[in-house]
Amino acid sequence: MSTLKVNTIQNTSAAHSSTPEQIAQGRVKAWVVSDKDGGILDSFGISTVTDLNNNGEDYRVSFSVPFSNTNYAVCASANNTNDVGAQVFIDTKLAGSFIANVRTTGGESNKENSGFACIVFFF
Repeated sequence: MSTLKVNTIQNTSAAHSSTPEQIAQGRVKAWVVSDKDGGILDSFGISTVTDLNNNGEDYRVSFSVPFSNTNYAVCASANNTNDVGAQVFIDTKLAGSFIANVRTTGGESNKENSGFACIVFFF
């Protein structure tokens, strides 16, 4: 078995460079797993998650290094409590952050989520 060790990988036109670390990260530019209080359980490329209203619903997710524009896509999922479904809506995309609105589908009496996760692709 042979081992190839390189610092950068490029296509034949010298574009689309990737480091081995970026490839290992799946070329996702940023990701986060957060608890209901905005605590970061694990992340890559995310500096902070802030619960904006202290209600476990609206979070500002900030990038470690801002992008050059807002041409990025966010895929998100939410955990829930009491067997109630939950959804994440992405709002207010800025170069340095976005807002994740976490809402349960169980009505007003059961709004608390138990955390969420997001992955970010930049184009």
